[in-house]
Amino acid sequence: MGETANPVPVIQVEAIKKTYGHHAALKQVGFSADAGESIVIFGPNGAGKTTLIKIIATIIRPTAGRVRVNGLDPETDAEAIRRCIGVITHQTFLYGNLTAYENLVFYARLYDVPDAPARLACSTWPARCGSPSGPAAARWDGRDRTPGPAARERAPRR
Repeated sequence: MGETANPVPVIQVEAIKKTYGHHAALKQVGFSADAGESIVIFGPNGAGKTTLIKIIATIIRPTAGRVRVNGLDPETDAEAIRRCIGVITHQTFLYGNLTAYENLVFYARLYDVPDAPARLACSTWPARCGSPSGPAAARWDGRDRTPGPAARERAPRR
């Protein structure tokens, strides 16, 4: 009874259009997601999935339409939006020579995440995610710098 619904969707996309020259990558895309909801974006290559994510993440601007993230407007609040979201795509842009922890510290500094060292402390991992073990623990804390599967896939073939 004491709970009140959040009147502002976490993500709101209204009539988004994105064109590249004469090619329409997105045509009138719209949806909203409230806190705790999940959205799945799927489709064939060239359907506009990455374009939509880039628009929501403030990386590119739509040709037309409106986006809000936590009620914030990307046109005026892009930095604030970037501080409250995280986007991971098939191209992670992680540095293979850094551990998972070092990658997180790097990006936390890059985006000026408040209190990053405390938020990323290895001692908080078990409480949040369960205790890492084996190769995952080694890559997290730096005991083993063996590249993970994604890094091995990107390695040049000889």
